Order: sequence, then C-alpha cells, then structure tokens
Amino acid sequence: MNKKKWIGFSGIILILFVFSIILWGYNHNIINGDYSKITIMKDGNVIEIIDDQKEVNLIVDQINNSPRSFHTEGGWKYDYLEHVILSFEGDEEKHLVGVPIKLGNVVTKYWEIETEFDFIKEMAN
Repeated sequence: MNKKKWIGFSGIILILFVFSIILWGYNHNIINGDYSKITIMKDGNVIEIIDDQKEVNLIVDQINNSPRSFHTEGGWKYDYLEHVILSFEGDEEKHLVGVPIKLGNVVTKYWEIETEFDFIKEMAN
C-alpha cells in the first residue's frame, strides 16, 4: 500500500471509530440493573417511594429510551433549579439521578434525557 492509500484507509477507520462511539453514547442504557423500588427525595427528605415493579420498569425504560442531548458544561447543568433525586434501589446496588422539577428531565454528568416526567413536574405546584 502506498502512503496516500494508507492515510486514506487510516482516516476512514478513525471516522468509523468516532462515529461508533457517538452512536453508542446516544443509545446506551443510562440505568442498568434490576431495581425493585425508586425513592424520590427532595432536600434530603423522602417525598415518595415507588415499589410497584411495573412502574419501576416503566420509568427505567423511559429513561433508557428517551432522546438525550450531550452537554459538556462543568458541574451540574441546572444548579439554579429546584430538583429531586431519584434513587433506584435493587438487592445489591443503588443508582442516583437528578431531575430538575420544572423540566422533569433526567440529568446526569454528561447527558440530559428528555423524559419530561409529569409526576415530577407536578411537585412544582
């Protein structure tokens, strides 16, 4: 292979690699695991506990399958908004995510998942 073909081939491989990382990022599961309940907390106080398995699975599926956007701002994107914490609890693991009450969207370090949870938005009233 001559030098031009090698550079072209390497460029194509690099583009495919970057594209596959981006595709994975927008499609991977945010919440992995089997959870039996969700505890909703605001200011360190328990607001509600959801222990109906169907509802827990529905919320997890909605988080994992909703559109999302990538953000690179330092810190939590919505520090200025009132928020709740969803604590997903299973037998051996626990996973926490933040949800600004006004938006109802799940926010992680790098992702905003457009869940628009109505049951969270209702807490603002």
